[in-house]
Order: sequence, then structure tokens, then C-alpha cells
Amino acid sequence: MTAATKATSIKPGDQIHILATGVTLSIGDFYPSYIGRRGDTLTVTEAMIDASRDRNGETWLAAVATGDDPRIGLGPFPSDLPVLLSGSLEFEAERQRRRDQAWLIPTESEREAALAKVRKEFGAPIRTGSSISFDSRS
Repeated sequence: MTAATKATSIKPGDQIHILATGVTLSIGDFYPSYIGRRGDTLTVTEAMIDASRDRNGETWLAAVATGDDPRIGLGPFPSDLPVLLSGSLEFEAERQRRRDQAWLIPTESEREAALAKVRKEFGAPIRTGSSISFDSRS
């Protein structure tokens, strides 16, 4: 069977969504690849299908269609899934962005309320360092 005769059950116009940030896809348009972020929804094009084929005519889209690729799903990104995963770099960056916005609020009461809202939604920040002591007398 040639590459031209092999087919996938995903066709142009179907949608796929990204479940893992950093997934790189061959999309075959002017930009040869796309680095996905969790929560992205893409509409499949004929160029994307053609670019996804390997030398044997197989395509990674077949794994998406069967649910065998845990990084990419079929259809639009589910509204009941969080885009930000706790502990991910994106989660921490968003937490920090919202804290920075809260610190710009001029009145103390409103600022404290905004910071409390960030703490409630994102929890405590992850620890990024530790302290150790050294006793030179030993």
C-alpha cells in the first residue's frame, strides 16, 4: 500500500486538542511545525495530514483517532478540564502574573483581597530553594 492510499479516520475540518504543553506537530503550512500548549484546539487541514505521514504512509493522527496518544485528543479541548495543571511551569507563571497584578492595586484592602484570591485559586507557591547551615566548629 502506498502513502497515497493509506488513510486516517481524521479528515480535514476535524478538530484536535493539545493535552501536554510542548507537543510538536508537523502542520505542513508555511510554518513546518507547531509547538502546542495544553488547551489549544487545532483544526486539521489537508496539509497537516500530508505532513504527518512517515515514509511508510503512516500518520500520528491515527493514534489520536484511536485515543492512543495521551498528549493529543480528538475534538475541541474539553471545557471540564483545567488548562493549567498544578505544579506545571505554566501554572506557576500564571500564579506569579496574577500576584504581580494584585501588587499593582493602590489600596491596601483591595490589594489584600486580590492576593487572597490568588492564594485561594493557586495555593501556596512551590518551594524553589532551601537553606542549609554549616557549622565550621565540627
